[in-house]
Amino acid sequence: MEKETYTFTTKGIIETIERDFAIEYKPFAKYQLEKLPLYVACIDFINNTDIMNKMIFANDYLEVPPVKTFLCYKKEISKTISDYDKKFLGAFWGFLFRCLGYEDSRKVSLGKNSLLKTGLFFRNNAENIVIADSQAVTTESKTEKADKKNVVEEKKNPAEEKKTEESKK
Repeated sequence: MEKETYTFTTKGIIETIERDFAIEYKPFAKYQLEKLPLYVACIDFINNTDIMNKMIFANDYLEVPPVKTFLCYKKEISKTISDYDKKFLGAFWGFLFRCLGYEDSRKVSLGKNSLLKTGLFFRNNAENIVIADSQAVTTESKTEKADKKNVVEEKKNPAEEKKTEESKK
């Protein structure tokens, strides 16, 4: 059975975070309300669809927690991060992945040399998740695309194609 593909736009994700994060995570509302650098870095990260899709791939197939992916890309942040900042990052990326439809998580060790001792990766076996620029709206699964292609090919017949070619001339 093929998984369904769901596309989320960066704009939609950020709007959801702006609207709901501070309400759900009151202890970390200060990061959002005061636009602290760590929060701004997270939002900037979301705006990069290429990196976000890599984060989702790493989470889904390699079981790499999103927090670890974020810190690998943002090495300058990891030099000045406090224990409370680490908790904020866990809450932020956990919130985001729940918004994307992930319902289950598992704690994993990140290794001795890691800035964090543990992190959560999220499970979502029901669908494929894709992050797109704000201009994109929907994505179809491979099956839907194939079905549409077959329907279009079936509708074409030689007589119609001849008329179309003649009208172009």
